[in-house]
Amino acid sequence: MPSIRATCTECGDVDLVASDMRVRVCEDDNQGSYSFRCPTCRMVMVKAAEPRVVELLATAGVEVSRWQLPAELREPRGRGAP
Repeated sequence: MPSIRATCTECGDVDLVASDMRVRVCEDDNQGSYSFRCPTCRMVMVKAAEPRVVELLATAGVEVSRWQLPAELREPRGRGAP
């Protein structure tokens, strides 16, 4: 299994495997992020991921989950009394 290098804000560079990471992509705006628990300090790190990073992580075997923005965000606003 390939090693994936990521950066913890507390510990610096850490080596992970695909099962240590999670990738999420919003289907509505194609914004992505990845997360992992640092093997040293155990803090959860969440970072934005450009489409190319998402593709690289998926190729390395990281599972990609997709989600959608809540439907309420598409409802018209300002119509009716508060």
